[in-house]
Amino acid sequence: MNMNETQSAPENGKWFSPKQRKVIAAALTSWCAVSVIACAILILWLIAKFLSSVSIVLTPLLVALILTLLFQPYYVFLHRRLDRKPDRFFLSLTVFFISVAIPLVFIIGSFGSLIVSQLLALIEYLPTLIEKCYHACKDGIPAVNNFIAKYGLESKLPILTNPQSVITAWLDEISIGSVGIKAMHVGVGTAKYLISLFAWLIIPVYLCYLLPLVTVKGDGIVKENVKFLWFCKTETKKEVAGLIGNFMNILVAYFRGQVIIVLIESVIFGISFWMIGLPYGLILGIMLGLLNLIPYLGNAIGLIVTLPMAILGDGGSLLRLLLVLAVFCVVQFLEGYVLTPKIQKKWSGLSDVQIIFSLLFWGVVFNNILGILLAIPLSAFLKVLWIWFRKKKLSPVI
Repeated sequence: MNMNETQSAPENGKWFSPKQRKVIAAALTSWCAVSVIACAILILWLIAKFLSSVSIVLTPLLVALILTLLFQPYYVFLHRRLDRKPDRFFLSLTVFFISVAIPLVFIIGSFGSLIVSQLLALIEYLPTLIEKCYHACKDGIPAVNNFIAKYGLESKLPILTNPQSVITAWLDEISIGSVGIKAMHVGVGTAKYLISLFAWLIIPVYLCYLLPLVTVKGDGIVKENVKFLWFCKTETKKEVAGLIGNFMNILVAYFRGQVIIVLIESVIFGISFWMIGLPYGLILGIMLGLLNLIPYLGNAIGLIVTLPMAILGDGGSLLRLLLVLAVFCVVQFLEGYVLTPKIQKKWSGLSDVQIIFSLLFWGVVFNNILGILLAIPLSAFLKVLWIWFRKKKLSPVI
């Protein structure tokens, strides 16, 4: 046996050489890491499927939780000055609901009829707008006309040739009366319909419970609820409590900041569109601003709807088209360089591509609006969780 064979042979009668043991250890560690990640993904998928199945009950509760986080500073202000003692809530809750209800009643009474009438008129006008856009593209751009004729899109997309009947059919499908009638034919559908309606009606009851709870216990809620992890060490419980608290902070930062930004954008869009004479500009601006609660949704729908309406609607002109584009540019500038940095301060750490992917991914996973509402907070939390796992668990091993 030569010297090279002596160096590569196992030492002290062991089965593997030091180099082989390192390779085996690295392979086993990688396999365990992949297994843990796969199990985590499976658990998340099962949780998402479960949440999706009970979303008719969970979504109103989530809305109540979001409202609680939004109104908590105001309620704490009332509680400290009215009830003062931690175990008394009646006076502060009463003043809270009255102070919230009065502005809502005033807004609905003053502008409700105007908003509803504009909304109904806008729905009636949409088929005409679609037809004008279709004929303008077909007659003005020969390539579009050839493309439609080549692939027979007129027969495949009825909305191009008869938008009135298509939109009417859509409205019939989503109308409350239609849903109710269909639900009456199926017992399970009826139960889900009634449960969902009841769940939305008791949101004030949720608020009566959540507002005092969050006010009194605050961060202590998370610390108390990690006691169910009786099989974990104290250090692990603290880490879990920290992660849950981090997620709650993300929720608070996102929804508080996003609601403020959305309200500001709604006012700017509505007033600007109304001033430049865009048909149904007030209701369009409010709707587009509110839709921005889901990032990019309001702007995307807004460009699709307002640009054709600016040039093809009543009194349309190139000048009005340029003014509409200017409004979008100003709002985007304010959101990107003023509102978001001042209010949200890049709390999520997600890029634009990651935000879009998150909306698509969680929307598909939950298969309802619940996933879209929670998409960005969930993705931001998973990113924080991955950074923590990489530093605390992977770094000492790999």
